[in-house]
Amino acid sequence: MPTVLVTAVGGGGNGEQLVKCLRLSQKKYKVIGSDITEEIAQQSGADHYVVLPKASDPDYIDRLLDLCHKFSIDVVLPGSEPELRKIAEHQTEIRKHVKLLAVNELSVINICSNKYKTIDFFKQHGFPFPQTWIVSSPEMIDVVTTFPIIIKPVVGGGSQHVYVVQDRDELNMLTRYLLRYFPE
Repeated sequence: MPTVLVTAVGGGGNGEQLVKCLRLSQKKYKVIGSDITEEIAQQSGADHYVVLPKASDPDYIDRLLDLCHKFSIDVVLPGSEPELRKIAEHQTEIRKHVKLLAVNELSVINICSNKYKTIDFFKQHGFPFPQTWIVSSPEMIDVVTTFPIIIKPVVGGGSQHVYVVQDRDELNMLTRYLLRYFPE
């Protein structure tokens, strides 16, 4: 039975959903769930719970590798964007210790984490793409001429802060709101 380490398993995010997917699989896995506290990790439904520091911690990679050795981890599935980025930065070293590390190259992650870079990639490679505007001030919304539209931050927010805007009044209100918290 493969042993899978899933990071960031608490709080209803990607890590928790990865654990659920493993549980629904026809194949059986031993699931090790990690998060920044044991109490958070215990909520995930993993077989065993461990603590990993935040990805920004200088010891994060060493602690991750320690867990890989301690539990004979076969597969590592990052459950948060900060951990995904940190693990991608160190994937050459981590791959020496596991059979499967589910991360892309950092260059791919950088494109996919930025909505405008994703659209630009689509344009450059001949894929269809929606009409897109980058707005960094409320005055810039005058270029928008089509409704309904989807508005969301260029970077950050994940699936949060996604709005379907029906008219110019909604666009004005939501643009002002989002620009309080996001630069574009």
